[in-house]
Amino acid sequence: MIVWISVDNPDDKLCQTIWAEVIKSVESVVLSHALIKYSTMVHSLPTAPLMNCHWCIGIPEEGFMKENLMRELSKIASRFKLDSITWYECSSSQLILGE
Repeated sequence: MIVWISVDNPDDKLCQTIWAEVIKSVESVVLSHALIKYSTMVHSLPTAPLMNCHWCIGIPEEGFMKENLMRELSKIASRFKLDSITWYECSSSQLILGE
């Protein structure tokens, strides 16, 4: 299964130093659970008014790894007083070929 995990700081309530710790914490947990190290990691530019970061990874569809990853992300959200960490499950994909 392909999963997008997104973290943001929309109200600018986290200073840059704490935000960096959030990203390091999420990245560590994400990489320890991913079947593929990264499909993608995307983050806001330093000049952007809002801070966000997104990971796209592959994990098994069922079982302990998914539940454990979600539990670890929940702990991070609590530790840093984040409103949430967003979890998107991609249910399908399709190749678009050139003509």
